[in-house]
Amino acid sequence: LRAHPYLYSEIQALQNDDKEEGLNDFDKAFGGHVKYMLGNIAGSFFHAITFSAFASSPVDHELAKYYRSLHRYSQSFALVADWVVIYLGGAIKRKQIISGRMADILSDLYLMSTTLKRFEDEGHIKEDIAIIGAIMRDRAAAIETNFVAVFRNIPSFLLRNIMRVLVFPLGAHAHSASDKENTKLAHSILEPSEMRDRLTHGAYLTFDPND
Repeated sequence: LRAHPYLYSEIQALQNDDKEEGLNDFDKAFGGHVKYMLGNIAGSFFHAITFSAFASSPVDHELAKYYRSLHRYSQSFALVADWVVIYLGGAIKRKQIISGRMADILSDLYLMSTTLKRFEDEGHIKEDIAIIGAIMRDRAAAIETNFVAVFRNIPSFLLRNIMRVLVFPLGAHAHSASDKENTKLAHSILEPSEMRDRLTHGAYLTFDPND
């Protein structure tokens, strides 16, 4: 609620003892909320039908497609979270499976962000691109699976189908990395290497053969 750009302001305005001031504040917040929602509706649908081709990216290298995908899913999350909170209200605390799936989507968006940030921070190490690709595809597939599950369990037939059309007008098509690809990546770090040292940075390691 506090992270939303307008909902908390609307609640504060409704609780204002000065009715005139509260009404003015509410009108301002509500107008911004409507504009925000319309932007998310348009953005979610547009980026879905164009497969994120026109979404923004802060980079222009080979990982730009993942930034654009992150942009698309973030905007879809903002739209769905907004509508779920508005529709369910306080009942969202009782709908713990739905709120849990929304939390999983947010966590995956965070993991996608940190994966891309690490690549930038470490200086664009080319040998990491394959594992980054696998991570991003796995998280995108998980996000789409959770979105579909949220839609399927929204009590309102109309709302769940509107959200499905806006977020996945062409269907949910993300696929996780293949077993063959993951096996190849696993083999690449079975032996001591600079990549393995980098991936295990901060993890506890011991060279005691009896441990």
